[in-house]
Amino acid sequence: MELYLADLQLAKFVQTIIDIVSVKAEQKGLDLVCDTVPDLPQWIRADEKRLRQVLLNLLSNAVKFTDRGKVVLRVRFTPPGRLCFEVQDSGVGIAADKLNAIFQPFEQTGDVQSRLGGTGLGLSISRQYARLMGGDIEVESRLGLGSTFRFELNVEATEAVMAVATAAGSTVTGYTGPRRKILVVDDVAENRNVVVDLLSPLGFELAEAVNGREGLKMAQRLRPDLILMDIAMPEMDGLEAARQLRQIEAFKDVPIIALSASVSAADSKQSLEAGMNVFIPKPFNMDRLLNQIAVLLRLDWIHSSPAMESAAAPEAVGPIAVPPMEEMEVLHQLARLGNMQNIMEHANHLMELNERYRPFAHQLMQLAKGYESRAILRFVQQSLDGMLNPHG
Repeated sequence: MELYLADLQLAKFVQTIIDIVSVKAEQKGLDLVCDTVPDLPQWIRADEKRLRQVLLNLLSNAVKFTDRGKVVLRVRFTPPGRLCFEVQDSGVGIAADKLNAIFQPFEQTGDVQSRLGGTGLGLSISRQYARLMGGDIEVESRLGLGSTFRFELNVEATEAVMAVATAAGSTVTGYTGPRRKILVVDDVAENRNVVVDLLSPLGFELAEAVNGREGLKMAQRLRPDLILMDIAMPEMDGLEAARQLRQIEAFKDVPIIALSASVSAADSKQSLEAGMNVFIPKPFNMDRLLNQIAVLLRLDWIHSSPAMESAAAPEAVGPIAVPPMEEMEVLHQLARLGNMQNIMEHANHLMELNERYRPFAHQLMQLAKGYESRAILRFVQQSLDGMLNPHG
């Protein structure tokens, strides 16, 4: 296993984790508490995907095996680069002689089976990931009194070397200067649609290509200011397309951002060696993508204030047409999972389904762009309640 290290905004990362787990906690009537300290670094360099998996596994287990009381996530930092996470619950607890067994895959018997409920493999992999990141998972527990899982990892506290894409309490609505052209090269139409829906409203001119070969031709014809390139594509992959572009004089300095579902260090290294400027794993974080675009194109973003956004909200112009029940049920499930990319893809699907659903889809898209997971769930739930109780 390899680590893929990238800069991530720690407070926002932790809040996203809390937002995802809070849905299930609220359903069970549990208090979910996030306890952080003021001296946490703003940015760290870590393996975001694996760190997210470990935290979600520990927090989900804590919520699952706690029927009353609370679940607490504590985050602490010890300079120069030791980050500690602690997940404490007031649940059923684990007997002392079973503590080691919970990390053994496929060895779930008796009380351990009751405690894990099929998550033993998750804890085993979580411990492997924690060790890969320079730490280990430790557990303290007493039957009937709850459990505390703790792990530390080595991180590099980094400065925000990238331009901040979103100001506090505001949303990016555009940029200053001449209009810029971006070429999106990806063989999956849904992936291209997500990028187009994100960047078109900001004022960019977008063009699309379905593989590296077509991307080469379109790049030479359109002369884009920036290229977003998938790695794995038929006919010609993104690596070869980037190599050939760099051999053309006009494209020696055109920024190329690699977007890939792979998170391995080897793929990141290959992308940079092929001539790409930046490697961003999918599903990509919108702030990270905007940060990189701002740096590479030397852009200054235009921000809207919360007051401007509320004034322009669709509710101000009348009721919104809500999509059919089967679409809403799918959307409700996506909202509970908290995957912003899937939500934006479904919003795009609703726009294409019927013109009447565009205001609904637009509001959904705006919330997803701001990673407002709780607001999305509330918006979808209220819409569903309105369908089920039209006169309530």
